[in-house]
Amino acid sequence: MSHDIGWLLDIYVRNDRAILWIRCEDGRVLRLRDSYIPFFHVKPVGEEAAERQLLCQLQECEGVRAASVERKKTSLESPRENQVIKVETCGTKPYRKLVDGLERSHFVESVYGVDFLHSQLYLLTQLEVEPTSKVLFGHENGWVTHMKKIDDSKELAPPPFAMLRFRLCYDPAGGGGKFITRIDTIFREEQRSFEGNEAVLLSQFVLYVKETDPDIVFCPKCDEFTFPLLQERARTNHVELDLGSANNNDDGDDGEQVRAQGSFSGRVVLGDVFYGYTSVDWGTVGLVERSRFAFLPMGMATRWKSNRSIDSRNSFELMERGYAIPRESYFEYARNLGELVRRDRGSITITPGLGLHENVATLDFDSQFPTSS
Repeated sequence: MSHDIGWLLDIYVRNDRAILWIRCEDGRVLRLRDSYIPFFHVKPVGEEAAERQLLCQLQECEGVRAASVERKKTSLESPRENQVIKVETCGTKPYRKLVDGLERSHFVESVYGVDFLHSQLYLLTQLEVEPTSKVLFGHENGWVTHMKKIDDSKELAPPPFAMLRFRLCYDPAGGGGKFITRIDTIFREEQRSFEGNEAVLLSQFVLYVKETDPDIVFCPKCDEFTFPLLQERARTNHVELDLGSANNNDDGDDGEQVRAQGSFSGRVVLGDVFYGYTSVDWGTVGLVERSRFAFLPMGMATRWKSNRSIDSRNSFELMERGYAIPRESYFEYARNLGELVRRDRGSITITPGLGLHENVATLDFDSQFPTSS
């Protein structure tokens, strides 16, 4: 067994396992696997007989790994715990079918924890380490054996993630198509351009990505324009557009890119969907802060709006306190005027004194939500 220190660069889920990419202190990038057991909770209807019947059916159901009774808080209105059934599934494939079937069952009152993405559920409930965190971890034969977060809050430098920026230049090809005429790149302040024959410049660009080995790849409109065009022109020119890490020792379960969360086999691909600021304003520090707060991989953290990111963090905090998370259709109960006055107090404006503040880079009290960093 080996032990290393590094930074959790990215994770995604493949059926019954999670794929973790870690940038080590010595510069290596490791691809590790971890077993993943999806689960959710169901609350039976009130009768004890219905609970026994539901539990028996689940224990015999194909696709169910295990079913057991637990006690969870199910409402913010009351700290009282209720009896629920935890349903563990055999990987991600039977997960949605089981959820849909149970929601239609007359033995089930409600389901909990089924609106998470699997990569999110793995992070929130199993790994419990925020992406981009500095970690001490053990691994053996390509599998992670344990992982512990290291407090790096007093380190001034952000994680050493290298970023490659590129932009496509193209000419209309007629018939609604486009030819790529040039690819401009910036890596560690070095600017390069690839131009000329389309097949040649695409091959040179792929080789350059492999040589520079960036952790993060940024390109404008990556999801809706840049990558679709790259893939289309690569197919046309019979060029293999393999932009994943050279350490992608693929074992057959990992060939597909997870574009919805910006994961490309050991690289995180970002576009100009940094809500609130440009990518330059965010920088690596902004990416790390948003990812850690939201408990999301960097690609998802930049694609999700603030409210959804806050919901992700809130879900983790509630789970830690013994809550089962209701469906997204859940709404808080209507409050009377007295409750609103007592609970929704808003905020006040406090202008801080001038001068230096220890360990504070920015101090902003002139807004509804005071922040410091």
